[in-house]
Amino acid sequence: MEHPNGFLMDEPTWSQRVKTVRLRLDVTQAGLARRLDTHENTVAQWELRDRRPYSAEAEKFLELEMELETEEAS
Repeated sequence: MEHPNGFLMDEPTWSQRVKTVRLRLDVTQAGLARRLDTHENTVAQWELRDRRPYSAEAEKFLELEMELETEEAS
């Protein structure tokens, strides 16, 4: 089943990953946006599945996600 923006509904989504990381960091959308050097509206759009991160944004997010996982594993 497809979301209206063309994303598959049953695939793991950026929106889920972004929200999970944000909640694990205990920050608002604005706080996550500051950490990723982007806009609060951008983070909101990711969580709402309105758009996916561009490659540079995705790279920053993945680095943050990996950093968080490393910290939690320690």
